[in-house]
Amino acid sequence: MSLVTVKQGLYTTLNAIPALTGLVYKYIPMTIHTEKLLYIRLMDVVRVNASHTVVTYRLLARLLVVYQDIEGAETILDGLINSIPAAVNANPTLGGTAEIATIANINSDPPIIDINGTACRYADFEVEI
Repeated sequence: MSLVTVKQGLYTTLNAIPALTGLVYKYIPMTIHTEKLLYIRLMDVVRVNASHTVVTYRLLARLLVVYQDIEGAETILDGLINSIPAAVNANPTLGGTAEIATIANINSDPPIIDINGTACRYADFEVEI
């Protein structure tokens, strides 16, 4: 399983979430033109050499919600916070591209980040594959 293959599998799995269809990116966006989006990036690769090499990828799926309307942003985030783990749990092989994928951690601290001058509420989902 290559990084390109599992990243595509995660992209396809998350893009199938109805509220995120067409809003999932395989790269970090420089600007935000929608009220919400999700992007995927590599966090790290762990290689363990025993009788054979085992490779584990840790990918970050970051959900961003533009923070212009505070209550609206929280409502969108709250509505999606369980959708991402549910999608991965429903398709743990990411369409056959991975042995198993799991959400290892969900984080949202600090609560607001800046993307090129746009304040965003966010949630980070660490995906281990």
